[in-house]
Amino acid sequence: MQIGVSALRADANPHYGSGKGATIYRFTSDQFSAFYTKIINTNARDAIHIIDGLLHHETDALQEMGCIEKTIFILDYISSEAMRRRIQKGLNKGEAMNALARAIFFGKQGDFRERALQDQLQRASALNILINAISIWNTVYLTEATKQLKTDERVKELLPHVSPLAWEHINFLGEYTFDLRNTTTLDSLRPLQTTI
Repeated sequence: MQIGVSALRADANPHYGSGKGATIYRFTSDQFSAFYTKIINTNARDAIHIIDGLLHHETDALQEMGCIEKTIFILDYISSEAMRRRIQKGLNKGEAMNALARAIFFGKQGDFRERALQDQLQRASALNILINAISIWNTVYLTEATKQLKTDERVKELLPHVSPLAWEHINFLGEYTFDLRNTTTLDSLRPLQTTI
């Protein structure tokens, strides 16, 4: 993300033109939820931050174990087409989530205006909440649509390729009002448009 103010982790990168930026490194679960976020230097290799999302820290012993695991992983990756396909699927999932994040984060043209790391993390965490809300909304309605179309053979073929991260049907502009007295439940969902 581009950072429009002077900040410790802001750095120049051709991706931002003449400006500076930082990278939001977001950890994505198999259930399409973002479970950990870290702000890193935009020119840093993101691979060295992966263990942070699992253990929230790094040590000399974990790094050595990581070297062994990395070697085993590379050998497995080279020898297994199924593994390469599984990894590509995971990468595509992460890219889909990043695309949704960019679509949501329009308010200040995608710029952070916070100098402090804690404030940047707060902004990134709020973005995760919105991503997860959209994913849950889509999952609920995709489930209902699948129930109604379960006899259609085309649905069975397409279902493994469906993601709850689509956003074309979501209005990011305007005002939102939240009335807790008039909440929607799983028994009172909006009618579905079931044309495919």
